[in-house]
Amino acid sequence: MNFVECHDEPIHIPGYIQSFGYLIGIDTASHTISFLSENIKDVFNIEDITALLGKKLSHYPDVFQPILNSDIFENADFLSRRENETYFDKITINEKIYHFSVFRSNQFIFLEFEAVVENRYKRITSKYDNFYIIDSEQEIWDQLLTTISKIINYDRMMVYQFMEDGSGRVVAEKNNGNLESYMGLNYPEHDIPRQARELYKKKRKRIFSNVYS
Repeated sequence: MNFVECHDEPIHIPGYIQSFGYLIGIDTASHTISFLSENIKDVFNIEDITALLGKKLSHYPDVFQPILNSDIFENADFLSRRENETYFDKITINEKIYHFSVFRSNQFIFLEFEAVVENRYKRITSKYDNFYIIDSEQEIWDQLLTTISKIINYDRMMVYQFMEDGSGRVVAEKNNGNLESYMGLNYPEHDIPRQARELYKKKRKRIFSNVYS
C-alpha cells in the first residue's frame, strides 16, 4: 500500500473540470490550444477534438466565432494582465447562452464555459440593504449566507476561517436542515494542507454543485 502525505497531494493541478463546465487551455506564447476538456465537443459540435491541439482558435473561425467576437478578445492586452485576473462575459454558441470566463495562470490562458440556467431567485433586492444595519461579525456572515442561499440554493454553505497556525474553524454555516452541522468545528492544520490553503488565497470562494462529481 502506498501512502501519500496530504501536503504532497497535487490537488491544485487535478487535470479535471466539474461536469457542468467546459474548458479550453491556450498557450500564452504560441496562442495555440494546449488542452481541452473532453466534453467541449458538446458545446461546439466537434467530432475530433484532438485535431484542435496545437492549432489557434482563428484557424477555425466557423467553430469559434462566438469566442473571437467576445468583448474579451477584442481587448488584445488581456494576455498581459495579472495572474488569475478573470474576465467575464456571456456568449451564444449554437443558439445556447453560456457564461464565459477567461483568466491567465502561469503559461496558459483558461477559457471556461458554463451553460446559463435561469434562476428566479437570482436578482438583487432590498435584502442587501440589511448589511448596513449589521453591527457584529457573526451577523455579517449569517446575513451573507442567507442572501447567497436564495441565489444558489445549495444544501450546505460555510464560512471557514484560517488561523495563524494553519488550523481552521467554521465560523458560519447554513444548510438545508437535514445535514449534520459543522458550525464551530475546529480543524487541525493537516486537515486542509498548505496547497489547499494557497488555493483559497487565490480564489476565496469554491463552489461544488455536486460533491460526488
